[in-house]
Amino acid sequence: MEVFLVLLAFKLVYPHHVHLSRGNHESRYLNQMYGFDAEVVRKYSFQMIHLISDTFQSLPLAHVVGGRVLVLHGGLFSREDVLLEDIRRIDRRCEPPDQGIMCELLWSDPQPQNGRSPNPRGVALCFGPDVTERFLSRNGLDLLVRSHQVKSQGYEVEVGGKCITVFSASNYGGSCYNAGAILQWENGEVDAHEFIAPDLEKLQAAYAKGPEEVKQLVRRYSSRGDLWEEEVGCAAEPSHVARLDGEIARMIKERILRNKSQLGTQLRGADEGGTGTLSEAAWARVMASVLKLDIDFSKVRAFLTDLNDAGDIDYESFLNRYQVRLREQYAGWQHNVLQMFYNSLLAADLEITELLSFLDSDGDGSVSLHECIDALNSLKLGLSYGQIKQLVTTLGFDPKPADGKSPPPSPAKSKSPSKKHGKDGKPEEQNIPVERYLQRLTLVADTVRPKSEQEKHDLETVAKWIRTMCTSSGKGIADIFKEWDADSDGFIDYEEFIQCCIQFQDGLEEEADYTYTEEDFEEIAKVIDTAKAGRINYLAFLGLFQVLSEEGDGKARAHMANQAVIEHICSTIWANEVLLSKAFRLFDPQQTGLLAPADFHSALASLNEVLSRDDEAPITSKQIDELVNALPLDAKGKVNYKEFMNAFEVVDLAVEV
Repeated sequence: MEVFLVLLAFKLVYPHHVHLSRGNHESRYLNQMYGFDAEVVRKYSFQMIHLISDTFQSLPLAHVVGGRVLVLHGGLFSREDVLLEDIRRIDRRCEPPDQGIMCELLWSDPQPQNGRSPNPRGVALCFGPDVTERFLSRNGLDLLVRSHQVKSQGYEVEVGGKCITVFSASNYGGSCYNAGAILQWENGEVDAHEFIAPDLEKLQAAYAKGPEEVKQLVRRYSSRGDLWEEEVGCAAEPSHVARLDGEIARMIKERILRNKSQLGTQLRGADEGGTGTLSEAAWARVMASVLKLDIDFSKVRAFLTDLNDAGDIDYESFLNRYQVRLREQYAGWQHNVLQMFYNSLLAADLEITELLSFLDSDGDGSVSLHECIDALNSLKLGLSYGQIKQLVTTLGFDPKPADGKSPPPSPAKSKSPSKKHGKDGKPEEQNIPVERYLQRLTLVADTVRPKSEQEKHDLETVAKWIRTMCTSSGKGIADIFKEWDADSDGFIDYEEFIQCCIQFQDGLEEEADYTYTEEDFEEIAKVIDTAKAGRINYLAFLGLFQVLSEEGDGKARAHMANQAVIEHICSTIWANEVLLSKAFRLFDPQQTGLLAPADFHSALASLNEVLSRDDEAPITSKQIDELVNALPLDAKGKVNYKEFMNAFEVVDLAVEV
């Protein structure tokens, strides 16, 4: 931001000597994607974003210097007949389109071979020296000067000598990767000057000592050689990126968060063996494909994720590492949103056959990712489709039971999670036994909540009895449930529960310290019956076993799943900051930064409506209600929406203190 303001100041002071042109990043979309908008809001205001965007759209797309040199950002065109007059006629006061002259002028790159070819960036094209020669000849020009690509020496004369790439940002990304350069054109001759800009701390120290010290510092940084290496701290010809500076790292992390859903889909799709891990090379390919950043991710992997003992990447841990959170004073709604979902799930009160067939639509004893997502979504439980997908995916389809201890399923259900392969050899969806997945769901839902240590002890006792039955008989929990369901109505009523518990207690070989009465067992049944239906459904029955799973993988996975839902909501709002800010300002014409709760609700609902035009709404209306009801209000009952927008934080769990 400050760099742009300095350039504008020079333009005001020297209007006939300083000329600014537009590049591909002078775009509202890229400003939002790469964090520039967030920086401006953090330092200044929302109004400043619009002023800057308007200024960007007013910048010329190209300059002709001395009638002989064309200066632009990207490159040349897919059409052979483009003239300078065609460029002058472009209506530049708009967002860059995805194709056409304006797009190509901002995005195209040169290539050493003749002709034209697709650009690896996925936009515009690559053009050869013959294309450059013909364009210059047709328009009476001698030279094309462009940027758009980092060059190790700060500049590069492209094949044919008619195109020069110049890149003035030295030490790009704080990586000691490149020199910067400027071009001096005089009397038809071009001369390049390389430099590396000293960091601000060195400049500040030099200014404190006086102008002569500043001159010496700049001189030392403007000469490549041994002294340069000594001063700058890197070799005169650095080989590759050695580190990421804070701003570049933050940009990549924000890009990961904005594309987290697609990243997850692509990473899981690349895991053909269903191991939960990928090689570094495979991970890097997915990152480059999804994030569309011109970065070799294998060289910056160490700054983004760790390798396991086998040298691979646990991609679920990688995805979970980066999150968007709301500061604590705005987080009161989160628990209510989750409880609304889980209470609705339990209130559905499905009998066992209905529940199992509901999830396992093909009756093979296992559930796939999409079976589970579609089933839960059809119940209308208060989460959007995207949130349910996050929840179900985070719960995972790996071999380990949710509580780390659950008994093996019955032989008929004994299907270990695996990725099947279709006729084309490509992996199909991974499946998991229905019983195991339901156990995970009850862990997340926290269905059984003992109110005292004694109540917890009683629940643990019954859970251990049932587990003993499973172990001794080789049966699954579903089989035990059906045996206890004497009238086969799909539920265990209180009397059935009491009689089965008494029967097991009477058959114990060792006398227990305490003998439970029928009244005791009835009270235990009431605790398990979270739906308060006077009977125990299968989901509640499975929830009994969560009292044995207070630590370990099960609870950790449950916490991750809950966080995934909340983060989906937070990320949706954060990633659409610009759209939401516009909506807020429509309800706040005086730009006070304050809104009545009803107007805040309407603004958030309007964002939801815009985002749902091509898909299901990412946030449900009930979730908006919960969020607005939990917002802190000022003395006049207003919501400070600017504080709300600034309360979102990008969190890297690996460095969180």
